Amino acid sequence: MAGSNTVFSESDKESELYNWTVKRHHGITVEEVKQIHGRIAGEYEGFYVKTGWKGHIHGAKLLDDVLSKLKFNKDCKILDVGAGTGLVGEEMHKFGYSNITGIDLSEKMLEEASKKGIYKELNPVDMYKDDLSNYSNNFDTVISIGTFTAGQLRPEIMQKVAKFVRTGGVVCFSIRDITWEDTELGFAKQVEEMEKTGVWTVLEKRCLAYHSELGENAYYIACKVN
Repeated sequence: MAGSNTVFSESDKESELYNWTVKRHHGITVEEVKQIHGRIAGEYEGFYVKTGWKGHIHGAKLLDDVLSKLKFNKDCKILDVGAGTGLVGEEMHKFGYSNITGIDLSEKMLEEASKKGIYKELNPVDMYKDDLSNYSNNFDTVISIGTFTAGQLRPEIMQKVAKFVRTGGVVCFSIRDITWEDTELGFAKQVEEMEKTGVWTVLEKRCLAYHSELGENAYYIACKVN
């Protein structure tokens, strides 16, 4: 990964954040993710500046472009899945959106997000275990950046996310290019299957920087729910 040896100090490289962000985390459990995020929440944003994190910028821009083309109002109901410390919500707010709800596995991350004062509501949610019926057909759009990846939200969770959105609404998400291209992980197959079976229609797919200082790119994808 280009640049990874030049932007981090030795103490950075020994940190849990470096291990979590830069190294592989295949096979990690949901409970481990929750624990890690609880420990790193306060340092998360500062560290991601070093990685050249662009996910929140490109994801929010894609969603705004698509919503604008479809003539969605700025007060449309947005659900930020995997809201973390609120970076994506903050970008959407810059575009003029204010009706944003955030959910995340980690309460500590949501505590950081709450400090931004941009979310209507923030709730801790386990996408694998919790009753999600209150979210069904309740939103105009969902955005989920940096969560569909090895070790966090698996491909099958896309089916649940699509159900959060009303017919004609939009789901926008990111998937690292190396994750998308790994056929064993099954993310590309899941997106394609959901289009084949009429769950959604892929409107746009962009390949742009993700962690730019690490030389990582991601696919940013927007789908219209049928």
